[in-house]
Amino acid sequence: MTATKEPVNIYFITGFLGSGKTTFLNHILTMLPAEKIGLIINEFGQLGVDGEAVDTGGRIPIREINNGQVFCGCVSGSFVETICEYLRLPIRHLIVETSGMANPHNIATILEAVARKAEEPYEYRGMICVADATRTLELAEAVNAVREQLAKSEYVIVNKVDLVDSLRLDQVMEGLRQLNPDAAFWATEFGRITEDQLLSFLNGKARAFTREVERLETEFVRPLNYLLETREPVKLDALLGFVHSALDVCYRIKGYASTGEGTVLVNGVGDQVQTRPVGRESAGVELILISSEGDIGERLNGLWEERLDVAVQIQEKGREYWD
Repeated sequence: MTATKEPVNIYFITGFLGSGKTTFLNHILTMLPAEKIGLIINEFGQLGVDGEAVDTGGRIPIREINNGQVFCGCVSGSFVETICEYLRLPIRHLIVETSGMANPHNIATILEAVARKAEEPYEYRGMICVADATRTLELAEAVNAVREQLAKSEYVIVNKVDLVDSLRLDQVMEGLRQLNPDAAFWATEFGRITEDQLLSFLNGKARAFTREVERLETEFVRPLNYLLETREPVKLDALLGFVHSALDVCYRIKGYASTGEGTVLVNGVGDQVQTRPVGRESAGVELILISSEGDIGERLNGLWEERLDVAVQIQEKGREYWD
C-alpha cells in the first residue's frame, strides 16, 4: 500500500520594502531542518537580489519570481504553478517571501487556484508581516498594500524597535492593532524571534486571509522600478553618494557593484545604506531602484552625472506590475 503523502504547510512572509523580511527569513532558517523546506522568493524588480541574500548553505531549493508581485495578474499564474511544483517535492514546509510591494488582497483567490490545480495535499498555515517600527504607521495611512499585508497576517513582527523610543513603539502597536486586533504582535530587533514564537507560527491556523480592511482613496503614487547598469567599475564612495541622494525619491535601492576591488552588495532604505563583499563577478553596476515619487528617470540620471563620470543606462519598468 502506498503511504499517503503528508500535506505541505504553506506560509507567507510579507512586509513593505526594507522592513527586514530577508533578515527575518535567514534567522528562522537557522531553527528549521533544511531538508524539509522549500523557498519561493518574490521580487518586484528584474534583478534577483534577495534570493542570493538568503543563507541556505545550498541545502534548500529556492525558486525566484521576479518582475512583479505574486498577487498581481502579471505573475500570479506562474506563482500558482510554482507552488504546485513544490508540492510534489519531499518537503514539509513551503515558505514564500513576497515582494515588499505585494498586495495580498486576493490571497484567497490564489489559494483557490492552487486547490484546483494541485494534485498533492497542502495546508495554508498563515502569513507573518514584518513591519518597520520607524515608518510603518505612516505607510499604513498611505499605502493600501501595507494595510492589506497587516490585515491579512496572523502574526505581525514589529521590527527595528531598537531605532525608536518606548512612546513611539506604544503608538505603533496601538495603531497596528486597530488594523488587525486579532493578530499576535512581537517586537523584535533584526527580526529575531524565539523558537517558541516560531513554533506558534508554524503550528498555527490561518484565520486572517479573508479579513477585509478599509481601502484608502489616497493620492499615493504607485512606485516604478528602475534598473541601473554600467559596464565598468565605479568608485565606492561616489556610488554611495549617489545612493544616499537617490533614496530621497526611492523606497529601496539594492543590487551589486564592482568597485575595482571586488563586488559588493548594496542595500539602501530610508537613510541607511549598507554594503558587504560578495563572491559574485560583475563587470560594473547592477542596481534596482524602486521609486517613491513615480517617474524619477530624469532625476536619477541627473544625480548620477553629478557624482560619477561612468556611462550609465537607467531603464524604467514597473507600470505593468500592477492590477
